[in-house]
Amino acid sequence: MAPRKKKSISEPKGSKAPKKTTTKKAAARNSKVNVTFFSDVPNDVGFGLCDGTQLLNLLELSDALLRMSDDVFFYHVRHDANDFSNWIRDIHKDEKLAGILSLCQSREEMNHYLLRYLLEQMKK
Repeated sequence: MAPRKKKSISEPKGSKAPKKTTTKKAAARNSKVNVTFFSDVPNDVGFGLCDGTQLLNLLELSDALLRMSDDVFFYHVRHDANDFSNWIRDIHKDEKLAGILSLCQSREEMNHYLLRYLLEQMKK
């Protein structure tokens, strides 16, 4: 028996090719961008900076790192703990990124590695 010929994209709409349907969840799974990095977490698990700013996603964290004072940064990053790293590990469930950011000692360094990591994830 000869193999079946695949239907080409240029075939008329009336062809009997099965219609592909995807749900939003399936589309998100198949997306090249990890939507969890760019989607907001629920308000009750957002990151609350000591100055009252609420962060709901990693892009907001990046923006906040550019704008926050060193006092705010070092309130959350101490020799014994890194609140940003803990939030990423516990809420975003990303051990690799949390580990990278746990080693950062400045706002600039943390933002550099955060943006670099997000760009790498977008390329996947």
